[in-house]
Amino acid sequence: MGMDELQIGYEKIESVMIFKFQGNINSFTSQRFLDALRKPLRQGAIILDLEDVNLITSQGIVALKELAELSFMNKSRVLLLNLSSSVKQVFEMAGIKNLFLVPENEEIAMKIASRPYR
Repeated sequence: MGMDELQIGYEKIESVMIFKFQGNINSFTSQRFLDALRKPLRQGAIILDLEDVNLITSQGIVALKELAELSFMNKSRVLLLNLSSSVKQVFEMAGIKNLFLVPENEEIAMKIASRPYR
């Protein structure tokens, strides 16, 4: 998979959209990443499974910050699942780890996502 590739899969369980990403979130893919999430985020909570994300660059961090802003403005939640140690490290270094909930597993994420936003 090249630097400019990001595969996006999704499924809807009850009222929650779960997105599974594979590849990189960088300057080549960050716009596509955001475009895929804007409309679902307006409709409610979303879960992002990042297990197969290899790399998040500074442009990917910008996209994630924008996603957090959109989440706040739409009064919805973005939950992240299956962060690799390298992605966790990028989140810490960029100072964005507290912008998102990171539940231990999908079951907990579904419970949180299903609750009304306050």
